[in-house]
Amino acid sequence: MKKIPLFFILSVLFVNLLSAAEPENFIPSQSTAIFRFNAKMLINNFLTQDPTGLASQAEEIRSNIDKFKEVTNIDPMKLLTGQVWGATVGSDALIYAKTGISEAEFANLFNVAANSNKNAEYKLSTTTVGNKKAFVATKIQGGKERPVMISYLAEDVVFIAPLQNNTPLYVAASLQGGKNPLAAKIDRQALAAMAADLTKDGGNANLPQMDMIFAKLNFSKKQDIHLLADMICKNEKIANQLSFQIQMMLPGLIGMMFGQEPELAEALVKGLSVAQQDKTVHAEYKISGENLQKAAIYMAKHSSQNAMPENEGIGPKKSSSAPKK
Repeated sequence: MKKIPLFFILSVLFVNLLSAAEPENFIPSQSTAIFRFNAKMLINNFLTQDPTGLASQAEEIRSNIDKFKEVTNIDPMKLLTGQVWGATVGSDALIYAKTGISEAEFANLFNVAANSNKNAEYKLSTTTVGNKKAFVATKIQGGKERPVMISYLAEDVVFIAPLQNNTPLYVAASLQGGKNPLAAKIDRQALAAMAADLTKDGGNANLPQMDMIFAKLNFSKKQDIHLLADMICKNEKIANQLSFQIQMMLPGLIGMMFGQEPELAEALVKGLSVAQQDKTVHAEYKISGENLQKAAIYMAKHSSQNAMPENEGIGPKKSSSAPKK
């Protein structure tokens, strides 16, 4: 029996490593906010367990998946096969996704769509961005063109971003692999998670009193939702104000949205808990699978015109007072 050359074994291992690239490794170091979610877990939970309670929607999606397979001979479930990561650079959002569709398969699919495209709202084309082939979908809205590109950064990682003058810089920064420090703060076991540093680039104009935000979303087999968030403020006084605002505003909003079913509104309000420690506000929100289904069905039945009916709402009692400083 002939021995297998060592260089051949190393070559195979090297190729396997290349084909197992992770989306997070492409996030630019200068990004000030990043997020991730497990696309495969989300899709499987919806299609197999239907967490919304709207079985007809899940059935329609399954039907469309079957039709897609028949026409393209490609399983659309392979489009997103694991983690999807996002990052913001300035005002632009960049997406990095794990895929089971090769670039050749996607190119063929894209060409078929481009040749049969009769939708005047979109134009499909290809170009080169930063020495990478880019598949471009341009939406025509209000007389303006809004192109978005999709490009393969690795065999199983796609990059999605708005196509504009600085996009080649984003491609270069992604290929460089910036080792963004926020990535270490992301919970990889949760269904979804995010981390944001609002102190960089002069701060965030929309959240000027906050320094950092960390959040994660978990989804149990019983369809329970559990959201956790830590918000680090500029100082303890601001944290105290934010804690009070959350405890007042969110219950009031829930009360207005679900006012026609006060028992459901009350149950949704009870899922909120807020605690403050020094400059940090820790918020948790839990929704049971049963109440999640009720809320989804309620929202589907009521139009936006009925979203804020006349009622007293659900919220803290009038005797409630702000937490002591």
